[in-house]
Amino acid sequence: MLNDTQLAGVARNPAAPASVLLRILRSGRQEAYWIAQRGIVPDEVYDAIVTHPERRLRGWFADVWSAPAAQRARLATDPDPMVRAAVAGGPTPFRTKVEQLPAETYELLSRDEHALVRELVLEQWADPPAEILDRLLDDPEPKVRARAAARSWRRRPELVPEVVRAGDGDAIEQAQLDRALALEVRATGDIWTLGKLAANPHLPADLVDELARHHQPLVRLAVSMRPEFTEEQRTRIDHEVLPQARVHPARWTYEATDEDTMRRAATSAHTGLRRGAACNPHLPPDLVRLLAADEDFAVRLLLCENHADAPAELLWPVYQEAKVITRGALLQHPGFPLHRLASLADHENPEIRREALYDPEADPALVDRLSHDANHLVRAVAAAHPHLAPDHLPRLLADPFTESSAARNPGLPVPEMDRVLREAGIV
Repeated sequence: MLNDTQLAGVARNPAAPASVLLRILRSGRQEAYWIAQRGIVPDEVYDAIVTHPERRLRGWFADVWSAPAAQRARLATDPDPMVRAAVAGGPTPFRTKVEQLPAETYELLSRDEHALVRELVLEQWADPPAEILDRLLDDPEPKVRARAAARSWRRRPELVPEVVRAGDGDAIEQAQLDRALALEVRATGDIWTLGKLAANPHLPADLVDELARHHQPLVRLAVSMRPEFTEEQRTRIDHEVLPQARVHPARWTYEATDEDTMRRAATSAHTGLRRGAACNPHLPPDLVRLLAADEDFAVRLLLCENHADAPAELLWPVYQEAKVITRGALLQHPGFPLHRLASLADHENPEIRREALYDPEADPALVDRLSHDANHLVRAVAAAHPHLAPDHLPRLLADPFTESSAARNPGLPVPEMDRVLREAGIV
């Protein structure tokens, strides 16, 4: 029987017609899971997925971030509670916005007989109505009540002590705490909790002063980023922002909408404040230009990640310098100079060399050359490239390192897809 990797490639092939995808779905083969992960598929394939007898496949589809919300919502009445839970929890990809389910779907799921479904709805529904939250505050399941309280304390202050004692970071950082409750939080000694408390704008001045002298550097750092301090006052607090350190930005720096506040953060000598300002989507053009030249690499990276108007002359060097897992996401930036990627084709590092193939205008000759690369990772990316000459596909299909990628190539003829299915025993 054919190696399953080719079948998986066909299941992911963007040019595979509905007839091919439906045959894979009906076969019961595990490679059908790749179809559920495709996101955008023909309507008749969506119909087959949401009615598929395999529960796991339906559940996987509910977690596909690129699938239309209206299609995922069809599973809100699925007979299996774990599928409904997957719909309620929804896709949660890192730094990617996901289309919300229709409000009526969330409302339906909030009345589900299984507590996990009700709990997950409260985690993912962006703006649940007050009447639904109030109903779930009386839910028989403690976890559902706790989640409802966490979503309700801003309009129902009497819930603040309960939510804070449950360790809710947002409430600890933002809620109006009476002194006794603030002291109770301080007494936990937990560094993460104290960092949140140190950022609370309502904290009494004497507790702020106490936390500014705390023995833990992360607590002192959180205090140093409070909005009421002057630049001179910040220097009195023993804090440090290391170049490679991940700093939780102060909320006021990235949520500010008035120019004076944004300017105060973006021009601060405090690196943490400038990092926060770089995350603010409302920055005026002159502050974007200022932070684009910042000496701190994290400031420049965060600016690229959060501003659609970050210039190409910033995006390109940041992309080359970045060593973080989010580096590849910069390729999706609307201003990224994708046409420059081809210049990486001769780089000595194969992980960088293969990035030349992400140039959508990559010359067919370059793609063909890299399909012969000594490194199998480079060959695999080239094997799936739409500019690859079709006569290279048989060679790459025969290579165990590239066969799945070659089967995913949109230039693969449909008769070749049929052959893969036949050899896999799919009629």
